[in-house]
Amino acid sequence: PAPPKSPVVAPASDKPPKLEPLQEVVPPEDISFSRFLKTEIGWGKMPMPSTTTRSARVFNFIRVPMALERFLAFGFLTCMDAFLHNLTYLPLRFMNALLLAMLQ
Repeated sequence: PAPPKSPVVAPASDKPPKLEPLQEVVPPEDISFSRFLKTEIGWGKMPMPSTTTRSARVFNFIRVPMALERFLAFGFLTCMDAFLHNLTYLPLRFMNALLLAMLQ
């Protein structure tokens, strides 16, 4: 008997999924406050997002806090570097300049 076939899994694409607009595109001359309220409250035509759109939103929801944490950590380390420079190197340079001034 022939061995059973294993399921073939398609390789993951490197491209992000194409996102479809959730709302209809409105030309600028048709924009009004009542239309804005209808779409924001949900009374306008709003189709349900596809699974790729939902999964992309979930991934973005997870990815954004991690990127923000890295950015804040970088800012903290930059501030610490400037603070420690003022705390250590500047007094040493002052003492060196004072010593050189006294020796001349």
